[in-house]
Amino acid sequence: MKQSPPADKKQCFSYSRLWDFLRIEMDFVKEFACSPFQVGSICPSSRALVAQLVTMAQSAPHIAASGLVIDLGAGPGPVTGELLRAGISPDRIVAVERSSAFAQAFKKRYRNIPILMGDAANLRQMLAETHPGIPISAIISSLPFRAIPRKVASRILWELRSALLERGGVLVQYSYAWWQKYPLGKEGFIPDMSRFVFQNVPPARIESYTAKPELRPN
Repeated sequence: MKQSPPADKKQCFSYSRLWDFLRIEMDFVKEFACSPFQVGSICPSSRALVAQLVTMAQSAPHIAASGLVIDLGAGPGPVTGELLRAGISPDRIVAVERSSAFAQAFKKRYRNIPILMGDAANLRQMLAETHPGIPISAIISSLPFRAIPRKVASRILWELRSALLERGGVLVQYSYAWWQKYPLGKEGFIPDMSRFVFQNVPPARIESYTAKPELRPN
């Protein structure tokens, strides 16, 4: 008796995946409408973009191999998902998110990854309470600094720079202003690497930075 050939997995339609995609899209639209300065886009980051973010974080020469990888502005978790696919241990990943809606979506997808609810301007305090003394390998930031009010953005960047000076590591940041190269070089960071990602809506530039030692916090 002949056995029927196995079904092609690529042709299988998953209603659950479709629903997850639509739910994430709806969350982005709703959060963007309520807080455009915090979200920055109505679309989640593409797989190509998050893959390049993780690759750049891993290839930086200044990182601690066993340090924390901070998913800053984690949203529903596209960067965390790519970190896990890249083989980063869950106990090294720390997600930070201000939006309660995104945080709830993240918790449903990644139950074993801690997510810190709070403002990026308080990153050091949050890490001191949950991960004291552990070095940082990388901060992968999805914060839309061009959309955030200038004073708020400056305060957050000072906090990130201070965290890197205290614990080491690199900042990996992307921007939809892909024509601007190394804008954070004027904010107390040393430029390291830069890449374009056109497979995203809109296209983006990814850059990595280290903190300038002369601006070490008191």
